Amino acid sequence: MQIKIAVMGYKAMAELFKNMTLPPDLEGKVSIQVYDALFEKTLEIATKLEQEDAVDVFLSGSGNASFIKPHIQTPVVCINVSVFDLMSAIKKASAYGGPVAVVSFREPIEGLSEVLDVLKPEVVQVIYENYDDLLGKIAAVRKQHSCQAVVGASLACEIAGYHGLKSVLVYSNESLRVALRHAYQVGQSRRKERERTQRPVSYTHL
Repeated sequence: MQIKIAVMGYKAMAELFKNMTLPPDLEGKVSIQVYDALFEKTLEIATKLEQEDAVDVFLSGSGNASFIKPHIQTPVVCINVSVFDLMSAIKKASAYGGPVAVVSFREPIEGLSEVLDVLKPEVVQVIYENYDDLLGKIAAVRKQHSCQAVVGASLACEIAGYHGLKSVLVYSNESLRVALRHAYQVGQSRRKERERTQRPVSYTHL
């Protein structure tokens, strides 16, 4: 039976998953549903899927993941951004000129400190707590630091556009494939554990 993976994405990242060619090693092993939603709506969808037993594992970026994790029992796998992804995205964004704003939800992207050691004069770190906070901070970095481009997840890229800034999605196709494989492994382990605990107990009469 296929492992049911629910991808809780948003706009650009959701589109990447929808257009992704499944890695050969996962063909026939997973069933993937991609949902384009954010924060409260994501939690609503995730709760319904769990109640209907329609998912083995959720796969999400850090923002949506932190929103749904405290409220559900189903495992949530977060998509990790590699240092290579970060460097590559910053390099692309730098081509637009001026400092680059690197945006993340509630905490720095792992590996960013190493990147900042090299590119500190050209990179402005932005950490946000919610939609309104991000809206204000993107406006601020444009005004205070003359940033011309933003690197971040889908929401950051969307809001960058509102302010007339260019943007580069921080996720690479390879990172999504790695996350998908991890989600499959987590979902498979959960499926086996559930089957083990639900197996009828046989009693031997002596």
